[in-house]
Amino acid sequence: MNFMINIENNYLTLRDAAGHFVIPLFSVNPSELNRDLSPQQLIDSFIININKYGEVIKYTYGTTTILDIIALSSLVYRTCTGVKHKNLRVLEMGSGFGCSTVFIALALKAFSEDNILFCLDTWNKAANKDGPGEIDNYLNSLEHFRAVTGYMDVSEQVKPVVCESVYGAEALRDDYFDMIFINTAGNYKNIYADILKAVRLIRPGGLIAGQGCNCKMSQLPEDIRDSIALSDDPGFIKDYNVGTIKALSAAFGENYGHFAPALVWHKSISMEDKGGAPLGETFEKMITGMFNSVMEALASINQDSLNRENIKLLYFILEMVENISGYLSNNFYNLRDREVKSTTMLLKNYIVHMINAMQNSQARVAKKYFQKAAVLHPEWSGRIRQEFNGHSLQR
Repeated sequence: MNFMINIENNYLTLRDAAGHFVIPLFSVNPSELNRDLSPQQLIDSFIININKYGEVIKYTYGTTTILDIIALSSLVYRTCTGVKHKNLRVLEMGSGFGCSTVFIALALKAFSEDNILFCLDTWNKAANKDGPGEIDNYLNSLEHFRAVTGYMDVSEQVKPVVCESVYGAEALRDDYFDMIFINTAGNYKNIYADILKAVRLIRPGGLIAGQGCNCKMSQLPEDIRDSIALSDDPGFIKDYNVGTIKALSAAFGENYGHFAPALVWHKSISMEDKGGAPLGETFEKMITGMFNSVMEALASINQDSLNRENIKLLYFILEMVENISGYLSNNFYNLRDREVKSTTMLLKNYIVHMINAMQNSQARVAKKYFQKAAVLHPEWSGRIRQEFNGHSLQR
């Protein structure tokens, strides 16, 4: 594909030779920059970095296109020409052999040597089992990654963190990063979970971006949308990465940017986004099902006798509640979930008190905690009160 990079209306733009698309990259308006680099220096550094694509792709064995790299690099330049351009903290979730890593780091370095890119990956996958880039263990994969970043002179900016994104993100500080690039692969549930973790980790006003987005949900062919509706965890359908598209739709609706025809998407995260990202229909059903199971188990306890079987069942319920609490903590971050998690922790405490009361034959105390549990959630209260009517636990 032939394309040109031009300045149009104080914006650096990407235009294909056939005139099919024009992509605004970043502002070069001197009044908006107020940075150590002049507009011309920014443009020169950007083009110099992009021209390294052919060399980088030889050693990283990936499928990332130059359009994706241009889109991603421009997002870093936008971030660096924003509120601050020094001491930026950027996170890449999934780095592989370092293609996108190199260009994020080069862009950060163009503004300041103090900008840091944290790279979260396991480095345990071969690049291409049938090609020249085959690397069969994570140690050699990580060393290859280090060699690539060293060769491209960005090793000082790059800090590898060897861990799966689902676990590593939990150990990182909330509201810490200025930009996060989600470069992980997988089906809808995994990508959606990574997006929610990124929302938690990004500072308000920060930028989240990712790869693998062909188009928005509303732009998919009707038969593809019908196929998505039949699967709760889709991946690819035909040439569409519907796992990513569905995850973005669940998290942001249509309120995000897409660098078409590149596969890069982006979203600036506001305080409202951090407080109210939607839960997602699939996960909501899953959690509701778990809560209903807890309630049914509570309702099945024999009302007329406080025996060892009741206590065993309560221990089972307690384990279920702990699983729910852990599941929510590991997967979600928004206001609604904080309320649910708080309710879950209260229920857990009440069940512990009920167990202790039953073990000590304190039926009135057990009744009190059943009543507390009954008012925790409207969906629970009716069935709990129906089974424990205020008299069944009295001695």
